[in-house]
Amino acid sequence: MRSFFFLLLLTPLFAKGYYAPENRSQAINILKMVHLDYKTAWLSGCGYGYDVTSCMDKTIVETKSCGLKENNVTIKWMQVVDANFYTSKMVCATPKGCVSEFTGKPFGGRLCCRMTDEKYRRIQADLYNYLPVVSTLDDVRGGKRFAKVNHPLQTVAGVRVGKRFIEPKAEQKGDIARIYLYMNAQYELGLSPQAVQMYEKWDKTDVVDEKECALEKVYEKILKRPNPFVKRGCQGLSKSK
Repeated sequence: MRSFFFLLLLTPLFAKGYYAPENRSQAINILKMVHLDYKTAWLSGCGYGYDVTSCMDKTIVETKSCGLKENNVTIKWMQVVDANFYTSKMVCATPKGCVSEFTGKPFGGRLCCRMTDEKYRRIQADLYNYLPVVSTLDDVRGGKRFAKVNHPLQTVAGVRVGKRFIEPKAEQKGDIARIYLYMNAQYELGLSPQAVQMYEKWDKTDVVDEKECALEKVYEKILKRPNPFVKRGCQGLSKSK
């Protein structure tokens, strides 16, 4: 029954071949279907499912499976490279990035970027940059960048949360690193040499696994481009078998 439901949902998506999303909403709809066979929240390890009566809008998180005590926990599709980071050098994000055609007053921010910046729209629609996380962790993450945290203010589901950064578990650092390295190369985000060096180290110490490789194959078919930092590791994984 589960496999039938999965195929039923995928049929309209893939009936005429793969198509690339053009915005965040389309990307999330595709991600929900791609991840149906996994349904495990990243970072926390919580299992989750969907309320089928809500057309997959409402999630049911199994908090007991991961030790969370909060109520009303949902699943959020977190951008690994946060919008605050990749918009920091975009003109559209400045207070005078756009001018309202109704009032004539200048405005800026994400609305302006959605309206005027093609690079912003491409980043928002990039499947590689999203991971499903519980809302508890999405809230404490905010706009913090993933990096080493020496003095955590709190630890949530094994994730160290600092004032400026958030540090995942050791076995998840490689996943994060390969997304940052891909996004930096694909969109010229200007990561510092120190940050690149740190992510390269994470990439080496936490190698790809079969799940990451399976998702990369699907994303590559949809977006018509690989994440070379994942694909390289998957090729090595295949040779080792």
